[in-house]
Amino acid sequence: MIRDAFINNMSSNEIRTRLLEHSVISLQETVNKAMALNSAKENAKLYTKSDPIINSNATFAGNGDIRVLIALRETPRVITVGK
Repeated sequence: MIRDAFINNMSSNEIRTRLLEHSVISLQETVNKAMALNSAKENAKLYTKSDPIINSNATFAGNGDIRVLIALRETPRVITVGK
């Protein structure tokens, strides 16, 4: 009953739906899963593209590094990834 009230009062419909996928789940499992889903949702926002990528190019340097040029709408960025 407390679990149902917890799920019913969720502000996120996405999280509520995911919690209701489980026919049998304890209150503690519900709270843990809700916290994990909320954390994942917040972390996913970090991966949202703010600028569309117009063009990208990767080159392999002789020392094993990979240089990636990403051309965004306003500012080109160069990222070097080492071994």
